[in-house]
This record gives sequence, structure tokens and C-alpha cells, in this order.
Amino acid sequence: MTRVVLDTNIIISGRLWGGAPRQIMQAIGDQKFKPIISEALLEELTEVLGRPKFAERQQKIERTPAQIVEEYLQIAEVVEPVTFSQTIVEADPDDDAVIACAVGGQADAVVTGNIHLLNLGSYETIHIWDVHQFLAFLSD
Repeated sequence: MTRVVLDTNIIISGRLWGGAPRQIMQAIGDQKFKPIISEALLEELTEVLGRPKFAERQQKIERTPAQIVEEYLQIAEVVEPVTFSQTIVEADPDDDAVIACAVGGQADAVVTGNIHLLNLGSYETIHIWDVHQFLAFLSD
């Protein structure tokens, strides 16, 4: 089964809104791929979901940040990221956490809306796709 790191922006968009990110979240339920995540990315997800700008959407879907994270943990595999000796994403070194998770979890792809990651295109054998590229891959 295809192993995929969904960046925080994709998880949040897919849980709180509709559109292409929601289709990706639905594809998990259809077992079209296995999402993987690291502890560092879980911490980021928890922190970002706790921002006030998401509170109204969370009320609308009747979920707290903790519930959203817990629901994601029920479907995702937590993996040990690798440690890099040098920066991979020069434009934003914090994004290295996504690549470290992908490498450590032997991911086939990363799905993101982050331009710094998308500009890489790939890392080793790992594809870095936006939501539309990933949905096209799933439909093949």
C-alpha cells in the first residue's frame, strides 16, 4: 500500500473544509493509501489546530483540536523520522521535519500545499505532490 505523509495544511483543510483535501481524507477511509506521521508533525498539527482562527470551523464540525488529532491517530501510523546532518529545505528549514518523517517512514509521497516543499518536486524516491497531483495518482 502507498505510504504518504500528509502535511499539516492538508490534514487541517481536509478535516475542516471540503474540496480536494477532503477527497484525500476520504481516500484514507477507502484504504487507498496509508497516512504516516511523526511525533514532531503531530505536535505541529496540535499547535496549529489550537489557533483561534480555526475555532469557528471546529465548532461547526463539533470537534475539538484534541478530537481531530485523536481521530487522525486512529488511521495514521506514527513513524520515527530520520535525522539529517544538513538542511534539506533551504527556504524553510522547519519543513525538514516533513521530509524526515517521509524518509523515516519509507513514504512513497508527501502531499502538501507548502511551496517550499513543492519546489523540491521530490526527495530521493519520494514524490512531493500538491493535492491535485495526488488525487490524479490515486485515480490511475
